[in-house]
Amino acid sequence: MVQTNSEAIITAPADRSYFLRGSSSADNFKEKWLAAVSDLNTASQQGLAERFDSTVGANTVLMPFGGKFQKTPTQGMVAKLPVLNGETTTASIMTHGFVPELSDWSPYHGAQYAVLLSVAKLVALGGRREDAYLTLQEYFERLNSKESWGKPVSALLGAYKAQKELEIGAIGGKDSMSGTFMDLTVPPTLVSFAVGTAHVDNIVSQDLKDVDHRLVILRCTLACTMTLLIGIDSKKTVTSYKNKLKKVVFTPRM
Repeated sequence: MVQTNSEAIITAPADRSYFLRGSSSADNFKEKWLAAVSDLNTASQQGLAERFDSTVGANTVLMPFGGKFQKTPTQGMVAKLPVLNGETTTASIMTHGFVPELSDWSPYHGAQYAVLLSVAKLVALGGRREDAYLTLQEYFERLNSKESWGKPVSALLGAYKAQKELEIGAIGGKDSMSGTFMDLTVPPTLVSFAVGTAHVDNIVSQDLKDVDHRLVILRCTLACTMTLLIGIDSKKTVTSYKNKLKKVVFTPRM
């Protein structure tokens, strides 16, 4: 086995926080709104998704797009486990998390939120945080300087912090450090995939089920979201959480 040592320098993010980029006022609301709907990350990916057959094996629990008109994106993949004989009520769940712009601003925050998003989606689909496992896919530029080494180091520290807080471990993954071609490099990339199982009766789709259903927008810090995820599985916590939602009026903000 060949072992080498390298030094890494982790640079601080840019002065303007990524988390303030969506702030808007009455003066620039139209400009911000047009920029948001023009972003490729906001655009519909249905055409791309439908190039893959999601019905192979006849075990699909949730289609990639749900609702009356099949236009509501599903948070992740949910399908029954294949069995040789009989019928199963156990479904497998797989979700992912990655925000390229956030990772480009700060690999540490990008990896932390990649883990958080993948687990949050799994819980939203009906899975349990305690039963989830992670696999991390990493892709970085060619490592030829202390600053370039700092990017994967920073990302791994961010992912490790999120795993410690959520009490979930990554049991697999793959990395590549060859994301450079001439003067082009990939953004620091750490994609988190969360996997788990759940009973099919506990699976929740993202489409609205009926008229007059309430929509709630939550503004929550990373620590707050992790606290909710850690305690969301107990019936007492869920009941308390629902009661709080009924008493609080949330104001949508861009």
